[in-house]
Amino acid sequence: MIEASELRSLRKCVLTLRADPAAVHRPELRFVREWLRSLGAALPPAPAAVVTESESSSGSELDADLRPRASARDAALPPPPRGDPTQPTDAAARERAAELKARGVELLAGGDSDAALHVLSDAVLLDPRSSMALGARALCLVALGRPTHALADADAALAINAHYAKVRRR
Repeated sequence: MIEASELRSLRKCVLTLRADPAAVHRPELRFVREWLRSLGAALPPAPAAVVTESESSSGSELDADLRPRASARDAALPPPPRGDPTQPTDAAARERAAELKARGVELLAGGDSDAALHVLSDAVLLDPRSSMALGARALCLVALGRPTHALADADAALAINAHYAKVRRR
């Protein structure tokens, strides 16, 4: 049986590949390509400049290749609202924001990324200093194929809480 933590990691990987299907051609995902082909899956075309395994021996080159690329969807849509983190937030608003964040995470886990984005954006507007709401929305934005906006939310979450390890892993 697969452990719950392994399933969460696998889900994150799938969400990342759904946002950027051509990423399956990265050298470190060779085993995934082989498995998908064994199932008869059609792979997306490889990008023009794929780093080969011999070229990927340097970690810095590979790290640069893993940075999110702006997508057409990112460019076409405005960034989600963030609110003013300098304004104080009362306890009731923080509590409601935490409830909305939990609901947004449930929606995202259930595959309703669009609804999750709206709920998580409401949470961020209620409590713009909630690194957890920003981190959850960053993951949602990745699922929606909006890596540039996801990175902005992840950076904002880390600016609030530099020790938020979960957002670093995403």
